[in-house]
Amino acid sequence: MRYLLMFLFVSTLLADEQQPSIAHLIAESEAKQALVERIRRADIQVTDNQMSYDVIFYHLDLFPDVSSKILYGDVSMRAVALKNGLEKAELDFLNNMVVDSVFFNGQPTSFEHVNNLLTINFDQVVGKNSQFTTRVVYHGKPSQSGFGAFGFDTHFGKPMIWTLSEPFGARNWWPCKDAPIDKADSVDIRVKVRSDLIVASNGNLVDVSEKNGFKTYFWQERYPIVTYLVSLAIYPYSTYSDWYVSANSDSMEVQFYVLDGYMSYAKQQNAKTVSMIETFSNIFGEYPFIKEKYGHAQFLWGGGMEHQTITSLGGYGEGLIAHELSHQWWGDMVTCEDFHHIWLNEGFATYSEALWWESRSGEAALHQDMAAKAYLGDGTIYVENPLTDNIFYYQTTYAKAAWVLHMLRHVVGDDIFFDMLKTYYHDFKFKTVNTDQFRALCESVSGLDLESYFDQWIYKSGAPFYEYVWWHEKADSEDEWRVMGVLRQVQYPHPVFEMPVDIQIKTKRQETTVVLQNNQREQPFEFVVKGEPETVHIDKNNWILKRVSQISEPYFTVRTVSVTDDKSRPLSAIAPGTTAHITFSLQNMGTTATNVTVRLSTDDADIQLNTSRIDVGEMRPSGEFTNLDQPFIVQATEDARDHLAFLQISVEYSGGASLPHEFYIPIGSPTLLIVDDDAGADYEKYYPSIAVQGRQFASFWTVAQQGIPPLDTLQSVQHVLWFTGDDSVSTFTREEQTLVADYLSGGGHLLISGQSIGYDLVEDGDEQDVSFYHNVLFADYKPDIISDIAVVGLPGDPVGDGLTIRFEDLGDGAGNQNRLRELLPVEPAVQSFFFLPSRKSAGIRYADSVSGARLVYVAFGLEGIEGPKETSAAELLSQSIQWFKQIDTNSQENSSTLPTDFIIEQNYPNPFNPATTIRFYNPERNQVQVDIYNALGQRVRTLHDGLLETGWHVMSWNGQMDDEESSASGVYFVQVRTNSSNQYGSKTVKMLKLN
Repeated sequence: MRYLLMFLFVSTLLADEQQPSIAHLIAESEAKQALVERIRRADIQVTDNQMSYDVIFYHLDLFPDVSSKILYGDVSMRAVALKNGLEKAELDFLNNMVVDSVFFNGQPTSFEHVNNLLTINFDQVVGKNSQFTTRVVYHGKPSQSGFGAFGFDTHFGKPMIWTLSEPFGARNWWPCKDAPIDKADSVDIRVKVRSDLIVASNGNLVDVSEKNGFKTYFWQERYPIVTYLVSLAIYPYSTYSDWYVSANSDSMEVQFYVLDGYMSYAKQQNAKTVSMIETFSNIFGEYPFIKEKYGHAQFLWGGGMEHQTITSLGGYGEGLIAHELSHQWWGDMVTCEDFHHIWLNEGFATYSEALWWESRSGEAALHQDMAAKAYLGDGTIYVENPLTDNIFYYQTTYAKAAWVLHMLRHVVGDDIFFDMLKTYYHDFKFKTVNTDQFRALCESVSGLDLESYFDQWIYKSGAPFYEYVWWHEKADSEDEWRVMGVLRQVQYPHPVFEMPVDIQIKTKRQETTVVLQNNQREQPFEFVVKGEPETVHIDKNNWILKRVSQISEPYFTVRTVSVTDDKSRPLSAIAPGTTAHITFSLQNMGTTATNVTVRLSTDDADIQLNTSRIDVGEMRPSGEFTNLDQPFIVQATEDARDHLAFLQISVEYSGGASLPHEFYIPIGSPTLLIVDDDAGADYEKYYPSIAVQGRQFASFWTVAQQGIPPLDTLQSVQHVLWFTGDDSVSTFTREEQTLVADYLSGGGHLLISGQSIGYDLVEDGDEQDVSFYHNVLFADYKPDIISDIAVVGLPGDPVGDGLTIRFEDLGDGAGNQNRLRELLPVEPAVQSFFFLPSRKSAGIRYADSVSGARLVYVAFGLEGIEGPKETSAAELLSQSIQWFKQIDTNSQENSSTLPTDFIIEQNYPNPFNPATTIRFYNPERNQVQVDIYNALGQRVRTLHDGLLETGWHVMSWNGQMDDEESSASGVYFVQVRTNSSNQYGSKTVKMLKLN
């Protein structure tokens, strides 16, 4: 494995990535995010105390012992109090590091080190605007060593020590206020190492001393710096230098620290660095750390990290070098105030790559680089929750964020855009910044209102998907032609993007670019040009992040469908034996169509079509047709069922046909009542589409507005769906418990959906609540929150079979499934669903053969289902109702989805310790005995001995014997015996217990 890793490292270093450097940037983003994931459990919030003081200076005195891989540190801080009565200072520092002693204003003091926070107690109160000092002496092995914030490594058998602290990794190896919102004015870094090692760090090297086989390197950073940019790169480096000369003739050394074996390659790759500094200084403003240096320190990683004045590079490539260099301006000099706004670092650096290619090879290179970075998927650039979201997701934080700047450049024009950058440089030099501050600056420089621009591109998801159609006709003046068309945005469900859109019109005489201020979902345009038009292109030069397609044939859309009586009064449903008039609005969104015919069709046997065809004739682009004067007439049969009847409107024309438009007509009365009991939340908005997709005629009852529904209201429909959303304090009140118990005892069919019902009734309820949960819902509850994002139905189960459900997918779910807990069946209920990957129970069902009651209860909200299919939630509803109906017609045993033989599955988990689950199918109601035997054939435990209903059953063995003593490790057998008319006998499964 060691040689494989070495090979991969060498391959990365030798990959001479030119335009673009996407692979390196993806590696960079993934590695930075990996560090985030490794410290999720640490509290990375800035504390109230930390907001009460401002750091002025840090002094780091470090000894990384390569033999023991222990870091010895002595870190001092000077800060100023921002309020009166400051009694302590809290520093971020991981618990695994050992604090030896702590000082306040030079004197020993007490401290606490818990929850990754070091609290230094003051011997005296510090007043507002007064300075104080702290000092921490410590040692330990920094966590995540080898891949994370601090690494003790080797390269070619020689010690290599490196750091990579973005975003929250400084606390892994030195105590500090680890938040970008507070930049220290300066930092001193002393590092003691073996005399054969060289230390590269921030700022200027002011001294190297040697004593007893060790060297101490003293680096001083005299520009403001955030903690995550403080860096060490230690190795017996080979070094060389280049020089940058500023416009003011100031000379600055550019230093290169190179690993063994790469000098010639490094010189080749680093050759353009000085030219890049010159280019970016011309575009942005002078290199910000001109009094110190810039440099590259090679380290063991595949990407790069923009440490202030000394970038750490694990790979080379022109684009990568440009990216990391530009961070000296955008990320180091100007730093995002927190990681909500990380795009202000990474998006700027990613676009700087494109600016470098443009300066070197022209505008075509700019657009080529940006085209390679196009991302049209979901996700916001603004990181809504840095504690849980992927801060460094390449597609949004890097690529799409670069496009925001690229598009902004075109919106305001080149001159204003580059003025913006230079103003940004001067106004926020050595400061922190957020998105609103950057937007305000852009508005000030440009004079434009850019609120909607930033809102749609930074805070919202998606990108515009354009469709357009155009046609032309002769204008009145000689050699002038009128170009007409329609531009549409079809990126549903994302909102309309308001953008100036370039429309390039090529005629036989010239090419003209006109600008459409597009702010509508569907927007017509008309321009007059010289010469007969030949082509029309939307944003030909790719200044907008988009998808675009030209419609070159007729394209019909049914705008509206209305169902009325013969006097044009709207109908919510039609009664059996009555008629309805159907009118529609049709629009041709494509090119001219001839011989247009509209047809109405249905496969529903309860619907008769009295008229089903309308001849329209010709329809030009954007032409509309309505059939108010010749409606379709349909009739429900006398014996029509209560249900939704689905019909289709299709359009035919010369040379083609459109896809059918489906709609539905409710017939009779609702068969499903959906009870909205989500404590006033708005999750009810998800359920109408779930019902329609599930082909269910539903009515709605909102408890927050209408109170608890009467029993006869529930009994007036065939089935009830009751959802509680993420309510965790008022699910199933006393009155609701009585209602549900009465409804089920009367043979009701009930589907319950909610993620916190068990918590509310069992964890936070009283004895009566628990009794309702156990004895009416036949459910049990486990308190641990489950982080799974998927649910799978049990194979063969009449409700769960074949269903897969995801809470994080491409669908438009509520995104509220964050309190999931295990839901266990209480006999005679059985399990129907389980979570993945934990395989914990996620749903149950129960059938009462006496009353006819049927219950399905799932431990999640249907409103939160996002996939894998658009209809996944509706399929769960449909299969539940199918099971309700199968039971009613005595078809449960004969259902093709149910096994006909006795089945016992392998226990899970296996091997196990201390408990395991046994699942089996009982094909008919009979006496069943479930026993556990040891390898000697001795029975050690009886899990069940009694009557069991038909269906799947799940039982758990906790590893204890009948005498409640824990069983020993070894092989065991579970035997299930039945006493049935079909003589199933017994079946056995082998199990292995490991203590």
